[in-house]
Amino acid sequence: PDVPKIIVDKNSLAIDKLKPNTSYKFMVYLRDKHGILKTPSADTLIQTQPPDDNNPTDLNAEIYRHNRIDLEWKAAANAYCEILTYTILCTSHPGISYTTNGMRYAIVNLLPMTSYTFTVQSTKADGTFYPGAPVVTKSTWSKDTYNP
Repeated sequence: PDVPKIIVDKNSLAIDKLKPNTSYKFMVYLRDKHGILKTPSADTLIQTQPPDDNNPTDLNAEIYRHNRIDLEWKAAANAYCEILTYTILCTSHPGISYTTNGMRYAIVNLLPMTSYTFTVQSTKADGTFYPGAPVVTKSTWSKDTYNP
């Protein structure tokens, strides 16, 4: 099978770039001073988290005025209980982006009668995003007509 061999002289190891929602079996062998492998001294089965656990859910958009859309979402379940930063990107208008720690954000100074598509992504400490972020699309009202 497609199994990498990792040789270390430490008692801990961090492995990145694992596939989400996948089981991995790790076996630890001891190599004696002559380089001979002994029978496995330890093995463990680990399941990685699904990608959606790190992103917000139930993203909703509500129009408040001809130039304002409010976004609201449920917090990411995040397996590590970290304090997350959320990045709001407007995929239909690439110049629009915001960062927040909250679960609600008012986007103002939008153009009337314009469609906007937003995604809200959990942001890692290094500034990259978790995959699978929710998306929502809404259109602002006309500023010249009565709106609810």
